[in-house]
Amino acid sequence: MGLFLAHLAASKGSRVLHYLPEEEHRHQLRKTRSLPSVLPGLDPLHPQIRWIDDLEEMAAEVRLVLLVGAPDPIENTIDRLGDVLDGSHLVLHALHRLYPPGLQTTSRLVRQRTCCLQIGALAGSLRLEEMIGGSPAAAMVGSAFPHLIELAVKLLGGPQLCLLGHPDLLGVEYAATLVEILEVAMGLVGSLELGTAIRAMFVVRGLAELSRLGRFLGGTTEPFEGLPGLARLLVTVHHYQGPNYLAGSLLAGNVTGPTLFEEAPPEARGLALIGPVRRFAEQNDLSLPLVTGLDEVCQGHLAPHDLVEVVIRGS
Repeated sequence: MGLFLAHLAASKGSRVLHYLPEEEHRHQLRKTRSLPSVLPGLDPLHPQIRWIDDLEEMAAEVRLVLLVGAPDPIENTIDRLGDVLDGSHLVLHALHRLYPPGLQTTSRLVRQRTCCLQIGALAGSLRLEEMIGGSPAAAMVGSAFPHLIELAVKLLGGPQLCLLGHPDLLGVEYAATLVEILEVAMGLVGSLELGTAIRAMFVVRGLAELSRLGRFLGGTTEPFEGLPGLARLLVTVHHYQGPNYLAGSLLAGNVTGPTLFEEAPPEARGLALIGPVRRFAEQNDLSLPLVTGLDEVCQGHLAPHDLVEVVIRGS
């Protein structure tokens, strides 16, 4: 996604520096302006993109840093950015993960480990293959800084990517991250073929439950009802059965415990969130029946069909 967004920004007239530490990829991109192994179907990339391996050079020449992909642990990458960024830099990230302690978001890590205070999050149902094929996409930029939202819209927004702004950064981050748990649940329900009414109930009850958690963590409910939450979930349910959905399908087939994590796609981050979110809720006396029931299914303590009864009862 990072290469495509760089191409999109360059196509709108921006000069783009793309930090790429892999020497082999850098060499190929400089030579052919294409990288089929990472971004098939987009050849050549825009000539206004320059690939570099020096973070100090990047920091000296750019104002907005778009943080899209980073190897784990993400803290190492943010620490390296902290060595070169200052308070004048704006950071827009699309790394929707939660970190201990206390289910921290990426923006909180950036704020703790760098001098940057002007931070935003980009979230939505961005399907790379559809965007490369020319289909328009939509996403939300969450930030308390209107000028960051305006800059993101200027650099990336347009007919191919509709960008909406929202002042609740944490709400956007928590909606984009927690909805991945619900994608696992929808994979389970869909694979059990329990019908559209049950699937609709899981969507409604699940979003209500996760938005309550989002409020407790400092966000608002609106992003859960918009592009980072509901819109992404609808795409998952009706069109795109991604890694989290596939992990839920394994659960429906009674694949549980360590075997579940071995067989699930490594990109199924929602699966890894279920346990930590349940423990956080229990430590803070929060009622999350769907998350709790889903964790019981993952551990093999609850039959997949019995999760429906848990969600119906709400306890």
